[in-house]
Amino acid sequence: DPHIWLDPMLMNQQLDIIYQRLVDLLPQEKATIKQRYQHLHQQITQLHQQIQNKLGTQGNKTRFLIYHPALTWFAKRYHLQQIAIEQNGKPASARQLAQLMRRLVRARPKYILLEQQASPRQTKVLARELQLRIIRFNPLSADYINNMTVLLDKVASALF
Repeated sequence: DPHIWLDPMLMNQQLDIIYQRLVDLLPQEKATIKQRYQHLHQQITQLHQQIQNKLGTQGNKTRFLIYHPALTWFAKRYHLQQIAIEQNGKPASARQLAQLMRRLVRARPKYILLEQQASPRQTKVLARELQLRIIRFNPLSADYINNMTVLLDKVASALF
């Protein structure tokens, strides 16, 4: 899963690398770069704490249903179980979809997450059959902090 930026702590690690590279390339701008780096690093650390706090209030609800497994790193960081329809970049086979539906009937999720950029037919079929609401999210938004806050709310409401 290449979506490592959806884990705030991995995002901070990326930010550390970017900071160092920018300082190497633009040493004359080091003070400005450092100030902006520290501010963003602090915002991301606070975001991580906000996510931990909110997800910590969900009790046993640790699973969420998603079409494309874009939240693998997020789920791993916050001890969640991502149940994806798509596997290895391919839609589920009819047999896999039927098995998943049998499992989900017992689990009774209410929502399924779907990336804004996707429109898979299987999500709509699953949503119709299990009476799920589709929650769209955008993993590519330019406003990282706001987008992750919105994503947190969507994931928290999709937990079962």
